[in-house]
Amino acid sequence: MAITKITTPELFNLQSNNTEGTQLPVMTIAERIAMTGMSNGELIFNSTTDSVEYYDLDATAWYKIDYEITEYEIEYLVIAGGGGAYYSGGGAGGYRTNVSTDTSGRNSSAEPAFAVVAGTVYTIIVGSGGTGSYNRSNGANSSFESIISLGGGAGSPLWNNNGLPGGSGGGSNVLGSSGGTRSGGAGTTGQGYQGGASLGSTPDGDATSGGGGAGGVGAAAYNYSGSGWLGSAGGAGLVSSIDGLSLTRARGGQGGTSNPGAPTANSGNGAGWVDGGADGVVIIRMKSTAYSGTTTGSPVVSIVGTDTVLTYNSSGSYTA
Repeated sequence: MAITKITTPELFNLQSNNTEGTQLPVMTIAERIAMTGMSNGELIFNSTTDSVEYYDLDATAWYKIDYEITEYEIEYLVIAGGGGAYYSGGGAGGYRTNVSTDTSGRNSSAEPAFAVVAGTVYTIIVGSGGTGSYNRSNGANSSFESIISLGGGAGSPLWNNNGLPGGSGGGSNVLGSSGGTRSGGAGTTGQGYQGGASLGSTPDGDATSGGGGAGGVGAAAYNYSGSGWLGSAGGAGLVSSIDGLSLTRARGGQGGTSNPGAPTANSGNGAGWVDGGADGVVIIRMKSTAYSGTTTGSPVVSIVGTDTVLTYNSSGSYTA
């Protein structure tokens, strides 16, 4: 963007075509003190205090022009609830982020900047994990206003079925040689990968594949030559820097293996065995100077450097 600098005190006209800006003289307090011959109403930008100041000739003093924030940017991580399992692994909840240094779901680029308007209430919904066993279900969606992550797909119903689609897809299942090939549930672009396929088994075997993750496809289960269960691994999760904790979240559930009690730190994980998926999470981050302090839903508030981070483990809101 081109910058027009004011270098003389004469009157001037601003003709804007939305591609240029006008910059005031920038100086520190020490540089301002060293100035002489100031005019009444002269303007500068004080880089020491990050403020616009004007000169009052009668008072022989500089005055700060007060301002209030009307719009500012927020970083987000929105993860939906993980899919439930019935032996085949559940898919991870959809994973979306706009943190520029991070990877969004399905190993895609971070999403665009998100600006909020001061005084506006932004609704936050945290999706629960899907149920397991016979009634296994997809996880519930999570959202930060218009940013919606889809619940993880449930693992396939027994026997010989495809996984269910979702943010990340659920794993499939084949029982015996008559089952043929079954597909993992489809994932969602920008959110997560598909579940693992099942490529057949012997009459005594049961092949159960892993659910998809935010960072990888669920592993396939195939050509099992023994009796009992053959379970393959769930897809990889992703690590976010938004809260400074470097936690891996949104992993696919492993087929045919118990994976009980996934903790909140691993939000959005798909389930394994006959368990329910992990609940989702919504995390937002902003400059502490912009943080309003007005929330509902009791988010966990933490400070990372010069920023404030709000972690929502249940639904609520943030007033910008």
